[in-house]
Amino acid sequence: MAFWRAKRNTIVFKISMIVTMVMAAMIALLIIYNAYSYSAASRNMREQQLRVMSVHTQQIRTVLSSATTVLDELMLDNLGQTTALLNASAIRKYIVSIDLAGLLSTRVDRNPHLACLYFLYGDADVSLMRYSGILDWKQKFKIEDYLHTDGAGLENDAVSNEWHILNLEGSCFLLQHYRLGAANIGVLVSAEDLLNGLQGTGDMKSVYVLTDEEGEILASESMEEFCIGERLRNNERFLPDEGGYVLFTEPLSRYGLRLSCVIPRAEFYAGLGRIQYLLLGLGLAIILAMIAIAKYLNRNVVDPVKDLAQATQELREGNISYRIPTKTAYAQEFSDLIQMFNRMTQEITDLKIQNYEEALERKNAELKYLQLHPHPHFYLNAITTISSLSMRGENEQIQHFIETLSIYLRYLFTDNQKAATVQSEIRHAEDYIRLQQISYADHVFYYTAVDPRVENVPMQKLLVQTFVENIFKHAFDGEESISIFIRGSLGQRKDGTFARITIEDTGCGFPQEFLDRLAVSDGMENVGIFNVCRTMEFTYGRKDLIQIGNNEQGSARIMIDIPFEAPQEEIQQ
Repeated sequence: MAFWRAKRNTIVFKISMIVTMVMAAMIALLIIYNAYSYSAASRNMREQQLRVMSVHTQQIRTVLSSATTVLDELMLDNLGQTTALLNASAIRKYIVSIDLAGLLSTRVDRNPHLACLYFLYGDADVSLMRYSGILDWKQKFKIEDYLHTDGAGLENDAVSNEWHILNLEGSCFLLQHYRLGAANIGVLVSAEDLLNGLQGTGDMKSVYVLTDEEGEILASESMEEFCIGERLRNNERFLPDEGGYVLFTEPLSRYGLRLSCVIPRAEFYAGLGRIQYLLLGLGLAIILAMIAIAKYLNRNVVDPVKDLAQATQELREGNISYRIPTKTAYAQEFSDLIQMFNRMTQEITDLKIQNYEEALERKNAELKYLQLHPHPHFYLNAITTISSLSMRGENEQIQHFIETLSIYLRYLFTDNQKAATVQSEIRHAEDYIRLQQISYADHVFYYTAVDPRVENVPMQKLLVQTFVENIFKHAFDGEESISIFIRGSLGQRKDGTFARITIEDTGCGFPQEFLDRLAVSDGMENVGIFNVCRTMEFTYGRKDLIQIGNNEQGSARIMIDIPFEAPQEEIQQ
C-alpha cells in the first residue's frame, strides 16, 4: 500500500494519468462530435435539396402560368373575330383564319415551352394548330387526332384555370382548354419539357421525375429506370430509403402534379461517409500524437527530473562531489539546469557556500528594500496633472494620460526580482517622459536610441527613470522647452566592457549646490539617486559606474555603465 501511494506521487504516474485522461476525453469528444456532425450534415443536405426542389417547382409554375396568360390574351384579343366567323363569307373566314394562324405561330415562337396552340371552330369549318419544334411528327399526329376526335368534349377551363393531364400513347402533356361559344381554343405543354433545365445538387447522380397526384410517372430524365405509366410512392416530401433510393418530393397541388428527385442512397450518403472517415483519421492522428507527446515528455521531462532528484538525494546525504552526467541530450532548459546544479555543487565545495549564502541573502534583502523605496512626489504630481486637465475639460488628454500612466505603473509593479534590460529600462523612461509631455504640453521633447548589441544586457530596474525624474526636478523650470536624449551604446574601459547609458538634456542643468550635496549625501536627501547608487554598488561591487554632472553647454548629463561580457566579434565591430 505504501509503495502504491509513493508510486502515485511520482511524476511518471501523474503525467501518465494526465495523458490517459486527455486521450479518453479526446476520444469521447470525437465520438460525440462524429455523431453530431453526421446528423447535422445529413439534415443540411436534406434541407438543401428541398430548397432546390422548391426552386424547380417555381420554375414549373412559371411555365404553366405563362401558358395560361397566352391563352387568356388570345381569347380576349380575338373574341370579336371568333363570334363573327359563323356568319362570315368565305373570303372573310379565310382572312380571319390567316390572321389567327399567324397569331398562334407568333405565340408559339415566342414561348418555346408551348408544345401546341390550337383554335377549333367546327361550325365555321376552321381548324388551326401550331406546334413547337420540340415535337416530332408522330406526336403532332397524335395531338391532332385527339383534338379532332375528343376536343369538342373537353371542359371549359376559362374560369377554373385547371390543367388536365393528357397521355397520348407514351407522350404526356398538360392541357388547358377554353370554350368561346362553339369555338374551342387551348394550349398543350409537354411534361417532358417541364423537366428540361432541372439540375441536381453537387456531384450526386440524381434523376427528376414528374408524376400526377397518384404517383403515376408522366415524365422522367431516365426512361430506363423510371418509365412513363409506372407508379412512384412519392406521397411524402422526404423518404430516406425507397427501394435503394433517397426520394425528395415537392407537390404542385394546383396543377395536380408532383416533382420528385430520386438519388441513389449510396450516392447521397457517400459524402457523409467521407466526413466520418476524415474524423476517424483525425481521431487516430490525435491518439498517435498523444502517445508521441507522452514519450517526448518522459524522455525530456521525466528522465532529467529523475537525474536531478537523484543528485539532490546524493547532496542531501553529504556527497558534495556528485555530478550529474551531461552526455545525455536533454532539452536546453534542463541542460542549463543540470549545468547550474553542477556549478552550484562545485561552489559549495570550493567556497563553503553556507556563509556565502547568508551574506548574499542580506544583500538581496537590502537591494529589494532599495528597489521598493517609494517615490511619493511622482504620485502627487500625477494626481495634480489629472486634476488640472479635468478642470480644463481636456478629457482626451486625461484618457491618454491615464493609459500612459497604467503602462508606466504596470512596469513599476512587476516582480522586482526579475532583471530588466537596457532596452526595457529606456522604454520605461520614455513612458515617464510622455507623462511629463502631457503635463507640460509643447515644452518637453525626447529622443532615444539603443545599440542592438546592448539592448538585451540585464540591469537593475528603475535606474534610468530615476535620473530622468531628477532632470525634471532639478534641471527643468517648467517655463523653457527641454529636450532629453537617451542613448544605449557599447562602451569600453581599461577594466572591461560596459553597456553605457547616456542621459542628456537641453535644460538649465543641475545646480552646483545640488551636485555638491550629492557628493556627500548620506541618503537623507536625494533618496532616489542614493538608492540607485547603492543598488549598483550591491549588484556589481563598484562605486564608479555612475557619473552625474553637466556637459559643456551647461545641460544635465548622466552616464551609467553596466558591466557585461560582450562577444569578441561585437567588441571588434
